[in-house]
Formats: sequence, C-alpha cells, structure tokens
Amino acid sequence: MRVIEKAIVLPAIEDGGRIFQRLQRRISRAIVGTEALVRFVVTQSDARTWHCEVSLVCSNDNGSVDDIPSLFEFRRRSVCSSDKFNAVFVVPTGIGAEIGGHAGDATPAAHVVAASCDLLILHPNVVNASDINEAPHNAMYVEGSVLTRFLMGTIGLQQVGSNRLLVVIDDHPDLHIADAAINTVSAARATYGLNCSQVIKMSPPVQLWGAMHTESGRAVGEVRGLGRLLELIVAHKGEFDALALASVIRVPHNLHLDYFNSQGQMVNPWGGVEAMLTHAVSSLLDLPSAHAPMFESREIENLETGIVEPRMSAEAVSTSFLPQNYRRSEIVWSMGGFVCGGCGVSRNP
Repeated sequence: MRVIEKAIVLPAIEDGGRIFQRLQRRISRAIVGTEALVRFVVTQSDARTWHCEVSLVCSNDNGSVDDIPSLFEFRRRSVCSSDKFNAVFVVPTGIGAEIGGHAGDATPAAHVVAASCDLLILHPNVVNASDINEAPHNAMYVEGSVLTRFLMGTIGLQQVGSNRLLVVIDDHPDLHIADAAINTVSAARATYGLNCSQVIKMSPPVQLWGAMHTESGRAVGEVRGLGRLLELIVAHKGEFDALALASVIRVPHNLHLDYFNSQGQMVNPWGGVEAMLTHAVSSLLDLPSAHAPMFESREIENLETGIVEPRMSAEAVSTSFLPQNYRRSEIVWSMGGFVCGGCGVSRNP
C-alpha cells in the first residue's frame, strides 16, 4: 500500500445545502476503486472550478481501503453542553504558516488561546517542536484526521486516564541512530512513568519520501510499504492504546542545509508526508498515532547548521525527535468503544 498526493479539478459547487454529499459524489468519480481519500484541500476556486489537492491511500494485494471513513460525512450534533468553553486550534501542515509553520512555533499562541478557554483541542503540528513539546496543561493533543472527524460530528472526545504506547521505529542500519530512539523512550519511562508496551524495530521499514511540492506550494511526499506497517500494528492489537512511529524521511542531501539557511522562508519539507502517514494509519485502524523523523545518517545528524532562525532552532538542537510523540501521550483518544488514551473518542456521539 502507498499514500500519494494527487491534483484534482472539480466543477464548482454552487451555494446551497448538502455540499458534503455532493463533494463525496464528485470525489468518488475522480478516483479509482483502489484509492481512498485521507486528506482534502481546496487550493483555488472560481465560479467554474475548484482546484483540489488530495492525499490518497492506494491499496494492492496486501491491504484494503474499504474501512477508511468518508471525510465528507457530517452529523449535526443533537445535544450541546455549555458548562465549559472549548476551543479548537488548527495550523495546517506543510504550507509554511507564519505562526506554526516550523518547529512548535505556534506553542506560544496555543498558550494564549488556552488561557482563554477551559479546554483547547489541537493537533500535533501546533505544538510539536522536535525534542520539545510544551503543550498547554488544558490541551487535548489529537491527531489531525481525528480532529477533522470530531469537527464533522462523527466522533466525540472525552478525557480518560493514561494509555499504553507502542513505539515502531526503523531497523536503522546505523545502530547509533536506532539506539537514540530507544534511549529516548527509556528516558520517558524512567522520568515520568511513560507506559510503553514495547519498542519494535521494523524491517524492511515503511518508506517516506519528502521534499515534494504541489502546484500550490504545499509540502507533501509519498509513503511506501504502508501495508507492512499496518500488518505489524494489527499483530499487536490489544497490547497498546496509542502509536508512536519513527522512521527516516528521504529527502535530497542538500535540502537539510538549504532549509536551515533559508531563514524561515522555505516550507518544512518533512511535515507534509508525516501528516499523510498518520492520517492514513489513524483512519484505517482507528488508532491515535504520531510520527517523528529519524536521521538518515550520522553525517546528517552532525551537520553544522550554525545559528538558525528561531522558529527552526528546536530542529537544529534535537537528536531523536521522539519526545513530540509521547510528551502528551496521555492525551489522545478512543474509538469504537475501546479506550485509547487520555482523550477518548466515541462513535455516534
């Protein structure tokens, strides 16, 4: 199985009701039966057409896309609770946002919003800063596809206890880099009691290719070997509640320094394909997931970046990038009636 990005031009949808149903029908006609939609963006529109960019899971003999829920299913909530003021904070991934387009640089803004509400619901891109995650204490850290489904009314969130984390990393050819990931998890176990069921090295690993850009300039990529990853996860079903993934994202060698030398002008080349992966995994398996990159080599790890633009500095000083995955692992979700972490999700809320 793969996750790819594709550009689609749709006839404009005139004003009126049932917009989601019409979008679903038009998207269904634009993709083939072995493809399923996991991300959808309208980048440009006029009176006649909508220019869209979509992420698709493509199945083959070792996987099915039948279980992926529709992005366009909308359920108006029949009840509401006004005892608390809740807010949602979204910063789209891979577009070079002025605030939140780099490494956790939307965190100060998130704290400002959190101070004004009882509960702040956010997705990883808002507060992930490589080895640093300082999410507000009253925040729910929710994977992006889950946040979409919550806003569309097809799932609900509830706070629960803690969770058991399964960590899947590349069986990296450089043992030093693999050991850094494992030591990071062990440090979390020892310092604040992370409940990690186990760390699994995946070989051959899932492959992430980054440094691709759409016509609109969004950072995207391609995921290969998704089916193998899904099979591994399913084999451990019942042993964990949330999933942390760490793998190499392949980009041209020169891009690392080009990014840091851009002084904040280049769109982060890694985040887009990470979102494609986690949207696919969480949509197919109804599991909370997050991804962290691993260094391709020790040479890349030891690059001398010099003093970089502050919004990039967390990436310049980080080693394993994994703390972004588990720092808020007690605030995730549950689906289908089983608990998956500190923030629960239920169908048909």
